[in-house]
Amino acid sequence: MPPANANSDMPDRFMRSVSATRFLQDGAGLTALTAGLDGDRGRRREPGFAGRYPVFGCSYLFHGAGWFIDRHRVRHVLRPGSMVLLLPDAEQTLHHHLPDYATCYLCLNTDAYQRLRDAGAIAPDPQVAQTRPDARIVQRFAQLRDDLAGPAAVSPRRLLLRALELIDELQWRSSRADAGPDLEPARRRLESRLDRPLSLPDVADACGLGYDDFRRRFRRAFGVSPGEYRIRRRIEAACALLRDRRVEQVASALGYCDAFAFSKQFRAYMGTPPKRYQQMMRTDPA
Repeated sequence: MPPANANSDMPDRFMRSVSATRFLQDGAGLTALTAGLDGDRGRRREPGFAGRYPVFGCSYLFHGAGWFIDRHRVRHVLRPGSMVLLLPDAEQTLHHHLPDYATCYLCLNTDAYQRLRDAGAIAPDPQVAQTRPDARIVQRFAQLRDDLAGPAAVSPRRLLLRALELIDELQWRSSRADAGPDLEPARRRLESRLDRPLSLPDVADACGLGYDDFRRRFRRAFGVSPGEYRIRRRIEAACALLRDRRVEQVASALGYCDAFAFSKQFRAYMGTPPKRYQQMMRTDPA
């Protein structure tokens, strides 16, 4: 039998089964975030799942192979670099081949998933993302698991944001080839000059597309609408700036009309006011 990390950049320490969970309670309800690694050798029963998953799950296969039947009854072959979303509200089948397999994963309780899906923070499609194997992705899952298991230095909301960004990035990597060269300049434009107003119809026009067609293509390629994509980038920038700037300064730096408008949008996405977020960051070394 070849070594567990054959054809992979993963060290043997990732071929294990460990997980950790952190709970977040706010006005929207309870969020339970779990991250872990699931690696095994010589398991007698073949691992998998059929039916409605008990929670929302995101699984990234970095060693081994398998197959998956999604909610649309489409069968996908899984290989290293495949990401699968397991949904609590759909029938699906997941199967990993033996003798060796290894995945990293994260899970959210069903109520939290439904809230985030309805808010556009999680896109259930594409349910399968085929990407190139990337040791850095596995390291990010492992770091998320370690931070969940460690002291409460990193705020749960930051951990949740990192989990959502992992899902976003894997879906984006998969769809990048399908996005076409006409959408890549639009994505870069949406990420730039976050302090200035941006006309989305003008962005669509620069791509040679009508706005409705542009919005539909962008959502299919990147999992969120163009407007939602830009808001997320502004919130990410705000999280970094809040480390050493006042709320009013951050609002001005990111082009909000005033601190109130900034605080309202920040709280809608992060679940806490920016001043409270700053207080949590004071003990967050990350």
